[in-house]
Amino acid sequence: MGKARASEMLANTLLVRGQITAAREASAEMRSIDAARGADISPLDSALEAALHDAWFFDQPARAVKRLDSALATVQLRSLSISQRRYFELATGYALAGRPDRARTMIAAFDADVKDTVLRRAMEPQRHWAMSEIAIAEHRPRDAIAEIRSADVLPDGPADDCARCTYAALARASALAGPTASATVTLERYLATPYWERYMPRADGLHLAGTYKRLGELYEAKGDREKASSNYLQFVTLWKNADPELQPKVAEVRRRLARLSDLERR
Repeated sequence: MGKARASEMLANTLLVRGQITAAREASAEMRSIDAARGADISPLDSALEAALHDAWFFDQPARAVKRLDSALATVQLRSLSISQRRYFELATGYALAGRPDRARTMIAAFDADVKDTVLRRAMEPQRHWAMSEIAIAEHRPRDAIAEIRSADVLPDGPADDCARCTYAALARASALAGPTASATVTLERYLATPYWERYMPRADGLHLAGTYKRLGELYEAKGDREKASSNYLQFVTLWKNADPELQPKVAEVRRRLARLSDLERR
């Protein structure tokens, strides 16, 4: 296994465990190794990763927006190759940070700059993924679900092999409508769907811990204490050594577990 791949796998594993700072360091090492061998690394990648973590894990959307704005002020998109411009990752970052207006600016930039029809067709799934994040940010669950389903389809079949990623995204979109049965079913499908590279960020890296926590909340609301406790325990086990900034979330779930345990004993 190459050093870059080993660093990537380490970063993904640390991300799943909530050790975000260490995951970012491993990712930086991977990019450094890749750059040294001439790989197509974008100067935006570090800021994109940090902004994603700020918005997704640390509940710091303003900090995420500041990172993205700073990166774009430093790097002119059109000075980069198209593969390095990261239009859709930028759009996703802004959407997750609560700025769907800025996200739409990134989509508009792609539409204005990229005219090659073959390239646009190849990048269409990425565009749909970004549009789904914009729809989620704008609280339009039906549109988000439609975009997610479109992102998973190419003219000759599925866009990629990560059905697990699709279920995770559909669960987030469904959650906009509130704690429904469909959200629970979709989250359970996400957990049950195998994937050979499940620890990649858009699969378990971003979603696994949150899925256990959310399922615990949903089952607790239904009065299913056994399933709620099981999922809460999975979350606590996964994030027991998470970064200090994330420990309040772990402490909250520990309190829920304790309360459910007290109810069981009565």
